[in-house]
Amino acid sequence: MRDIIHLACNDCKNRNYTTKKNKRLHPERVEYRKYCPTCRLHKPHKETRWSLRDVIATWREKAGGRPRKRRYASSSIGRAADSKSAGWGVRVPPRVPPLAPVRAAAADRQRRSDGSGTQGQ
Repeated sequence: MRDIIHLACNDCKNRNYTTKKNKRLHPERVEYRKYCPTCRLHKPHKETRWSLRDVIATWREKAGGRPRKRRYASSSIGRAADSKSAGWGVRVPPRVPPLAPVRAAAADRQRRSDGSGTQGQ
Protein backbone atom coordinates (compact mmCIF):
# COMPACT_ATOMS: atom_id res chain seq x y z
CA MET A 1 0.00 0.00 0.00
CA ARG A 2 1.39 3.38 -0.99
CA ASP A 3 1.04 6.23 1.50
CA ILE A 4 1.24 9.96 0.89
CA ILE A 5 4.32 11.54 2.45
CA HIS A 6 5.25 15.20 2.81
CA LEU A 7 8.66 16.64 2.06
CA ALA A 8 9.99 19.60 4.03
CA CYS A 9 13.00 21.78 3.25
CA ASN A 10 15.89 21.15 5.64
CA ASP A 11 16.72 24.87 5.91
CA CYS A 12 13.40 26.74 6.14
CA LYS A 13 11.27 23.74 7.28
CA ASN A 14 8.46 24.59 4.84
CA ARG A 15 6.50 21.59 3.57
CA ASN A 16 6.69 22.15 -0.16
CA TYR A 17 6.03 18.78 -1.76
CA THR A 18 3.95 15.63 -1.39
CA THR A 19 4.72 12.27 -2.93
CA LYS A 20 3.86 8.61 -2.41
CA LYS A 21 5.96 5.77 -1.06
CA ASN A 22 5.47 2.20 0.05
CA LYS A 23 6.19 2.35 3.78
CA ARG A 24 6.15 -1.42 4.15
CA LEU A 25 9.02 -1.94 1.70
CA HIS A 26 10.90 1.29 2.54
CA PRO A 27 10.34 2.18 6.21
CA GLU A 28 13.30 4.60 6.34
CA ARG A 29 12.76 8.29 5.69
CA VAL A 30 13.48 9.52 2.18
CA GLU A 31 15.41 12.63 1.22
CA TYR A 32 15.29 14.28 -2.21
CA ARG A 33 16.99 17.34 -3.60
CA LYS A 34 14.12 19.60 -4.69
CA TYR A 35 13.57 23.28 -5.44
CA CYS A 36 12.41 25.32 -2.44
CA PRO A 37 10.34 28.37 -3.48
CA THR A 38 10.99 30.08 -0.12
CA CYS A 39 14.77 29.70 -0.27
CA ARG A 40 14.77 30.02 -4.08
CA LEU A 41 17.41 27.30 -4.32
CA HIS A 42 17.61 23.54 -4.78
CA LYS A 43 17.82 22.16 -1.26
CA PRO A 44 17.49 18.71 0.32
CA HIS A 45 13.91 17.92 1.37
CA LYS A 46 13.26 15.24 4.01
CA GLU A 47 10.15 13.23 4.69
CA THR A 48 8.26 14.72 7.63
CA ARG A 49 5.65 13.35 9.94
CA TRP A 50 2.46 15.34 10.18
CA SER A 51 0.46 15.71 13.33
CA LEU A 52 -3.32 15.65 13.17
CA ARG A 53 -3.39 19.39 13.90
CA ASP A 54 -1.21 20.09 10.83
CA VAL A 55 -3.41 17.95 8.61
CA ILE A 56 -6.58 19.72 9.78
CA ALA A 57 -4.98 23.17 9.34
CA THR A 58 -3.93 22.32 5.78
CA TRP A 59 -7.36 20.93 4.98
CA ARG A 60 -9.04 24.09 6.24
CA GLU A 61 -6.62 26.26 4.29
CA LYS A 62 -7.38 24.40 1.06
CA ALA A 63 -11.11 24.46 1.76
CA GLY A 64 -11.07 28.23 2.11
CA GLY A 65 -11.53 28.57 5.83
CA ARG A 66 -13.58 26.56 8.21
CA PRO A 67 -15.25 23.41 6.88
CA ARG A 68 -19.02 23.79 6.78
CA LYS A 69 -21.91 21.41 6.59
CA ARG A 70 -23.75 21.34 3.29
CA ARG A 71 -26.95 22.86 4.60
CA TYR A 72 -27.42 25.54 2.00
CA ALA A 73 -28.50 23.71 -1.12
CA SER A 74 -29.21 25.65 -4.28
CA SER A 75 -32.97 25.27 -3.94
CA SER A 76 -33.03 26.78 -0.45
CA ILE A 77 -31.20 29.99 -1.35
CA GLY A 78 -32.70 30.63 -4.76
CA ARG A 79 -29.63 30.05 -6.91
CA ALA A 80 -29.74 28.22 -10.19
CA ALA A 81 -28.14 24.78 -10.25
CA ASP A 82 -25.85 25.83 -13.10
CA SER A 83 -24.38 28.84 -11.28
CA LYS A 84 -20.69 28.83 -10.41
CA SER A 85 -21.06 27.76 -6.81
CA ALA A 86 -24.47 26.13 -7.24
CA GLY A 87 -25.23 27.28 -3.73
CA TRP A 88 -23.00 24.81 -1.87
CA GLY A 89 -21.28 26.42 1.08
CA VAL A 90 -22.45 29.89 0.06
CA ARG A 91 -24.57 31.61 2.63
CA VAL A 92 -26.79 34.30 1.16
CA PRO A 93 -28.57 36.58 3.62
CA PRO A 94 -32.36 36.71 3.34
CA ARG A 95 -33.76 39.46 1.19
CA VAL A 96 -34.82 42.43 3.33
CA PRO A 97 -36.84 45.30 1.87
CA PRO A 98 -35.28 48.74 2.17
CA LEU A 99 -36.22 50.65 5.31
CA ALA A 100 -37.00 54.03 3.68
CA PRO A 101 -40.63 53.23 2.72
CA VAL A 102 -41.24 51.59 6.11
CA ARG A 103 -39.92 54.64 7.96
CA ALA A 104 -41.97 56.99 5.77
CA ALA A 105 -45.14 55.01 6.46
CA ALA A 106 -44.43 55.04 10.20
CA ALA A 107 -43.88 58.82 10.10
CA ASP A 108 -47.22 59.26 8.24
CA ARG A 109 -49.03 57.17 10.84
CA GLN A 110 -47.45 59.21 13.61
CA ARG A 111 -48.57 62.51 11.99
CA ARG A 112 -52.13 61.25 11.54
CA SER A 113 -52.43 60.10 15.14
CA ASP A 114 -51.02 63.38 16.50
CA GLY A 115 -53.32 65.48 14.34
CA SER A 116 -50.37 67.58 13.26
CA GLY A 117 -51.03 67.11 9.57
CA THR A 118 -51.13 69.91 6.99
CA GLN A 119 -54.89 70.55 7.40
CA GLY A 120 -54.75 72.83 10.42
CA GLN A 121 -52.38 75.45 9.00
